Amino acid sequence: MSQLEEAYFTRFRKFRDTCQARDPDPEKWRRVQIKWASITSQGLDKIWEAAIPEALKGGDMETLHAVFFQSTRTLLLPGNVGGCDHCTNFWRLLDAAATEGTAELHRVLPASLGKASNGHPMLVNGVNLLLCLLHGSEAPFDQEAAMNKAEKFTQTKHPLWERSVVACLLALLQRDIEKFSQSLEDVRRSFGRERCAKYMRLQCLNGYGLAVLAHDLLPEEDFRRVRLPEGSSFSPAYLQWRLALEELPKRLYFTYPEDLDMMNRALAHPVAVQRIHQPYAGSAPPFSPPNVRSGIWTMNGCWRNFLQSYEGELTEQTENGRQDMSRALRVTLIGIVLILASLFVLGICMIDIQTGGPDPDGLALGLFVLGIIVSVIGIFFVKE
Repeated sequence: MSQLEEAYFTRFRKFRDTCQARDPDPEKWRRVQIKWASITSQGLDKIWEAAIPEALKGGDMETLHAVFFQSTRTLLLPGNVGGCDHCTNFWRLLDAAATEGTAELHRVLPASLGKASNGHPMLVNGVNLLLCLLHGSEAPFDQEAAMNKAEKFTQTKHPLWERSVVACLLALLQRDIEKFSQSLEDVRRSFGRERCAKYMRLQCLNGYGLAVLAHDLLPEEDFRRVRLPEGSSFSPAYLQWRLALEELPKRLYFTYPEDLDMMNRALAHPVAVQRIHQPYAGSAPPFSPPNVRSGIWTMNGCWRNFLQSYEGELTEQTENGRQDMSRALRVTLIGIVLILASLFVLGICMIDIQTGGPDPDGLALGLFVLGIIVSVIGIFFVKE
């Protein structure tokens, strides 16, 4: 174990222990632990920054691929939801074309997701073109309109890397080999200018992903005509090694120690299928932005489907304490029970009045009002 890995594990353990001290619920800190692993840069970045040049220098393509594989899977761990739809992970999925393969990308990005529309223009155009490439006529939207929109994007003043990635995918759809070759070189040349982690700039992984897509989707004679990029951030030797593989290796560059073994199992799990949902549909606050009130689609963290795939301690039994009924439904039912109780007491009042007994209608009215208040709280104020 290297010093960089040991430093990273020490920091990881400190974070885990802090989470457990604040809340002993094992399900909560497991989620937080996987989420933290997928967004952290300190420690992990330094490991990748040291490993990539060393593997290239020694010509160790298997180790280089292991670095790409583990870093990409780490970034694709579920839990990091945001305000965008399934275009959120486009960049990472493009990298995953090299590490996971086109067939796996087909599974992870199903056609049922439909057309992306909520996100950065490059991500939206890119993922829509990728859906067209992977699913063809099964993509449930107007592909010609998506291609025209992407063509207009490539003529804007957005950064060259963004325009070049979209141009590559567009060229694959149009079977324009010359345009693809030029755009792929532009991707490699401009990628180093992007504001991203230093280790990502060492090798243009999304350039490898685009080349793999071209190899898998283009006829063999067309792919032979593709001119591969030239430069220190693109290794023809690695690409040749990668394309020659019949079965992609799933080896991690490093494994976590026994007390952090859950991360080994999380990374060994297939990449979670991308899902979207409408978190605010019909329940957004009245002063929310219009796009929130209209029920926009955003990325789903996929926690339940991901964690339920494990046996034993990783099997998720509940989600935020909800198993049979939501909190809102329980509170509303309590209010309804109180209202029914008030009607029952009111019936008793009427019988007592006829027999000359006491008049407890104040209790009935109190129960009725309390029931109404509790029901209103359950319907409008208790969050899911």
